[in-house]
Amino acid sequence: MQRIVIRHLTGARANQVDEFSMAAVKELIIGREATASIRFDPDRDDLVSRQHAKVQQDSSDPESLQLVDLQSRNGTFLNRQRVYGAIRIHHNDVVQLGAGGPEFRLEMDPVPSGAARATRQASLDTLGRLGSKATREAWPSAIAGAPPAGPRAVGRGTVERMLGEAFGHVKRETNRLTWVGIAALLAIAAVGGGIRYYLRESATTQAAAQEQNIQTLQRMNEELKKNPAAAESMKQQIAKLETELKRSDQRHTATVQALLNEVEARVTQQEQMKVATASARVGGESPLTPNDGQISDASTPAVPDRNPDSSSAVPSGAMPESVKAATAELSQADAQTRNFTPDQINTAIGRGTQHAGQQLGLLLSDTASQLGQVLGMFASSQGTLQPGIQVSASGFQVRLFTPLEWIAQQASDAVGAGHSFTQGDVTNDMLRLVLRIQAIPSTPPDVGPNYGIGVASVAKVFVKDAAKKDEIDPESTAPFDYQNLQGLTAEFPLSEIAKLRESNPEFHVFVVGSDGGQKDFKVKKKHFARLP
Repeated sequence: MQRIVIRHLTGARANQVDEFSMAAVKELIIGREATASIRFDPDRDDLVSRQHAKVQQDSSDPESLQLVDLQSRNGTFLNRQRVYGAIRIHHNDVVQLGAGGPEFRLEMDPVPSGAARATRQASLDTLGRLGSKATREAWPSAIAGAPPAGPRAVGRGTVERMLGEAFGHVKRETNRLTWVGIAALLAIAAVGGGIRYYLRESATTQAAAQEQNIQTLQRMNEELKKNPAAAESMKQQIAKLETELKRSDQRHTATVQALLNEVEARVTQQEQMKVATASARVGGESPLTPNDGQISDASTPAVPDRNPDSSSAVPSGAMPESVKAATAELSQADAQTRNFTPDQINTAIGRGTQHAGQQLGLLLSDTASQLGQVLGMFASSQGTLQPGIQVSASGFQVRLFTPLEWIAQQASDAVGAGHSFTQGDVTNDMLRLVLRIQAIPSTPPDVGPNYGIGVASVAKVFVKDAAKKDEIDPESTAPFDYQNLQGLTAEFPLSEIAKLRESNPEFHVFVVGSDGGQKDFKVKKKHFARLP
């Protein structure tokens, strides 16, 4: 009976052999899990995923075998060529698990007919007797698609390019903020110029009025000299004019202050209306009308008393409990639908369709993690930093979604998977007035050693205000899988978020990992304003 022989060439299991019966095996799982058929050391072979790859029988030819990569982090290589999906494997083929990871040779016993024997390796003594120099091993990167035999240091040029990109991004952001500041200064200058013009015109008008009053006083004084009998009447008019002159400056100041008070009152009124509207929508109600500020009970139709003499009759103006429950359920669903117009929903669906298969929302990540990774790789390439030394950073990420942004994400996922997404696919749950926060687990980097980023799932998500005093827990959470780890989607009522941001529009999102670690993400006003 034919057997499968696995000869480990490198790694923690070098020089060990695993044997399996061809007839009894449908697939062999390769990885660091305890249940794996070909199991590697979970500590020393850390380039191998928990379920890295598998060897299975070819469905089209039971006598042949296939090597299948199970979406491993570091990749699977067959004879120095990276494997994507499934590929046929033959006798004496060499499999490597990750770039620089452990290698093993797959053999079949007995050897299938037509299979070539393994190449015999010449010893150094034999080469010396033949008078030939030992064959120089080519640099692994010269082989097309071949990964290096071990961890490769990042070159100076690569690190300089990465640092240049990082600093270039900072410079662009600084230039953008500079232009925004200049625009704000110009706007302030324009408003100041308008106020100055208004004050100058008012001063001109006031001076003209004072001049006219002085002329009137002079004319009245002359008439008084001519007609002493009208002295009492003239004195009253003079007193009135003097009072008017004293109050002219006060009226001007009061006019300007009244204008400022009116502007501030309108701004405050608009903010209060927004908060009241959001609170009314969260309660499943329509915003209050500006006429009376409340919803009249007359909007609920009364049920007429069809049988007044019967003891089971419904009193006039009352409604059966079953009808109340059905009406409340329909009113809540209708209120959720009225939160957004069809045009707003169509715009969100269009944005998701345009970015099909992409991750939307407001992404917040640890900048220290990215910069620490670059500096760590650079120091490692220069031999100044050992793998055991860590750069303090976190690998967690969060994405924030408002209801319209959540609808756009659902459209992006559907279209990316080859499905259509229309308004008919929008559910009442998508329209709920909640802020959804997706916390992504902390995972190792795709390239280079794991400097300072601990692998951990997400255990908890909560929100605090800008002063980190008031805390909000999510009303609901839902876990999701991410690279063999667990993330968390937490939902917070928008009304609670609005109350949290009343004194300061900035707030903090806290992510607690399964290992006890915690990361604080600050949500700035300008970033949160980008969400629809």
